[in-house]
Parts: sequence; C-alpha cells; structure tokens
Amino acid sequence: MRKNTLWTAASAAALVVPTLAACSDSPEENTATACADWEAFRTALGDLRTTLTSEPTVGEVQTAREAVGDAYADLEDSLGSVADDRTEALDDAWESLQDAIDDVDDDASLADAASQVSEQADAVQTAGQDATAELGCS
Repeated sequence: MRKNTLWTAASAAALVVPTLAACSDSPEENTATACADWEAFRTALGDLRTTLTSEPTVGEVQTAREAVGDAYADLEDSLGSVADDRTEALDDAWESLQDAIDDVDDDASLADAASQVSEQADAVQTAGQDATAELGCS
C-alpha cells in the first residue's frame, strides 16, 4: 500500500512540473499584461477621483479604494514579471559570456580569443542597457 501511494505521488508530481513550466508567459506577454494592468490601475484611480467628487457615501469610497488596491496589486505583480524577464535576459547573457571565456582554447591567439568573446560581451552590454533603460542610468 505504501509503495503504491509513493508511486502515485511521484507520478502526480511528474505531471504537474511540466504543466507549470508550460504556463509561464513570454517577456512580450508579460509586458502586454503590465500595460493592461497599468491601464486598469489608471481607470480605477480615475473612478476613485470621480467618486470623491460626487458626494459619495463611505461605502462608495471604500469600494472605490478596494478597486484601486486590487488594480495596484495586479500592476505590482505584472511589473515584477517584466523586471524578472529583464534580469533573466541579463543573467543569460552573462552566463554566455562566462562560457565563451571558459571555452577559449589555451593555445588560441589573442585575436581569436577576442573575436570569440566580443560578441558575448556585446550581448551583455545590450541586456544591461535593456534592463536599466527606464532607470535613467547613463
């Protein structure tokens, strides 16, 4: 009986993990979700402003506040996904650069080594610029 339960649990776990991985969104989907959540947040905030200027009841203000809070929570989550995507792209580029450096043959000329690593260094630069574009870094 115990063996059967363990087998069932292991089988279920094996089915769940690929399913979860298949549900992950692409960076483009995460960006689109963040944009939609931003628009929903702006709408909820506008609705709150409208409610505040229409002699509302306490209940109406609380309802509008909850809507803004829910929209903000969604926005915060989706912006986190976008940030994770950018960080992941930078991490991937960095790992590729490290691999390129590690893969340089000890007998390679400096010119060969430079050309082998240069493309990966450019990719790290681009990923870093993409990750920090909105930060105002120079």
